[in-house]
Amino acid sequence: MPFAFTFAMPRAGSATAEPRADESFAGPALEDARDSLTYWHERHARLPRHRLTQRREARAMIVRWDERVRQAEVERFGAGPGGRLMAAFHGGGVGGAAIIITRVAAGFLARLVPAKVVVAAFAVAIGLTLVACGLFALVALQVFGG
Repeated sequence: MPFAFTFAMPRAGSATAEPRADESFAGPALEDARDSLTYWHERHARLPRHRLTQRREARAMIVRWDERVRQAEVERFGAGPGGRLMAAFHGGGVGGAAIIITRVAAGFLARLVPAKVVVAAFAVAIGLTLVACGLFALVALQVFGG
């Protein structure tokens, strides 16, 4: 969707003025930026591995649109903690980037690490968690009597 650039000067004494040129260059609305970011993520996911140039382009556009989403969120909600919280409640916000990075990293690791190793590591983690819970229960029984 192309932007409409307006360079008209307001008449002297006019109460309503046309938007200034620098306001027209402010960039897309937050929804448009989020839609574009989603598009580039989906395009990157759809592209076959052998399309290196297109995948590189998609990654670069993801970085650019992520920055534009952040700028649009700051413009709409503010740069403070309250603004970040509002942006998070209104469609991803600060946490959205973390979720995307986590998904990309998980996908990358899934391609590198064999499934058997992941299952074994998960089993070890569950086992260690159960041992820690058991030790905690024993200590609690000793301390509080039982």
